[in-house]
Formats: sequence, C-alpha cells, structure tokens
Amino acid sequence: MRSFSVLLLTSSHEGLPMVMLEALALGVAVVSSDVGAVRECQPKEELHNLLPATADSALYAQRVLNVLALPHDVQVHLAATRQSFVASKFSLARMKAQYAKHIHSLLTFEYVARRALYAVIHSFIRSFTR
Repeated sequence: MRSFSVLLLTSSHEGLPMVMLEALALGVAVVSSDVGAVRECQPKEELHNLLPATADSALYAQRVLNVLALPHDVQVHLAATRQSFVASKFSLARMKAQYAKHIHSLLTFEYVARRALYAVIHSFIRSFTR
C-alpha cells in the first residue's frame, strides 16, 4: 500500500474503515464514499474527496485524477498532514484516554443515579413514617 498514490474506497457501508486509516497513516490520499465513520477518519483538508455513496464511477474517476494532478510539493505536504492526523487522532494513547474518560463518565453517572434513587426511596419511606 505504501506505493499507492490514491486509495479508492467505494463502500456503500462502513464502520471504522481500517484500510482507510492504514492508507492515511502511510500518507496515501483517500477518495471515498461518505458513509459510516469515513468522515471522522478523513483529514479536514481533504473532506472534498468524500463523495455521496450514490456517486457514479465518472465522479470517482475525476476526483482520483484531481488528486493525481496536484503538484508534487502539495502531495508531499498532504502526505505529512495525513500521517500526523492519524497519529494524533487514532493513537493507542488517545484511545486509552478516551476509554478511560468514557468509563469514568459511566461510573460517575451510575454513582449519581444511585444516590438520587436512594434519596427518592428514603423520602418515600419517610413519608409513610410520619
């Protein structure tokens, strides 16, 4: 994949597009259908390379040709941008931090919800003992 100039991803459905992340991590440009989590995986500088899932092959071909026609210095700059985007947004350290944040919020919510339920039950019981 390192020798690719462009990855063309024409899926009609995607979850987290791993092949796209792998290509971007190598600095390869991606032209893709805008489905699933693809938009979150594409650097903002290249969102124009996302096409509707209903786009025809001529539109995909034109977008690929546009990418290939970019001047070399622009391609080099975008390759570095893609690599840093993936490294910053999808690194193991970031994923660990996000999981920790979600777990903490779930535990905090559970604690607060439990305390609120206890308060309601306690109030309800006290209303009968008066």
